[in-house]
Amino acid sequence: MNHIEDMATPGDRAIVLPNNDTLYSSSWYDLRHGDLTIEVPPMDHPDRYWNVLILDAYTHVAYICRRHHGVDGTRVRVKFDPTTSPANDDSDVVTIGTSTAWVIIRALASPSVCASTGDC
Repeated sequence: MNHIEDMATPGDRAIVLPNNDTLYSSSWYDLRHGDLTIEVPPMDHPDRYWNVLILDAYTHVAYICRRHHGVDGTRVRVKFDPTTSPANDDSDVVTIGTSTAWVIIRALASPSVCASTGDC
């Protein structure tokens, strides 16, 4: 898992426009060796935005996120299943269509921005 520990600046271009109030982590996983378990701890602030984006090699997307799971923490299993489309809900199993998965984690690092804008 690659963690980016600094806030983005206008000079950062790893992605087109990274958020300047968000911390990012990402990694590639090979699910031919088994399922991936993602554990998200309880958030330290009730307004903290977070999400875990899971993409397969066909760019199908599934989310494990605050909107579905809240701020109390969650545990979700990611499994390779080419016969089932990824669901974007509060289930504890996410299926993806290829054995290769790219996982991107984002967490708002400035809760005051989230609270003041309501944009969480």
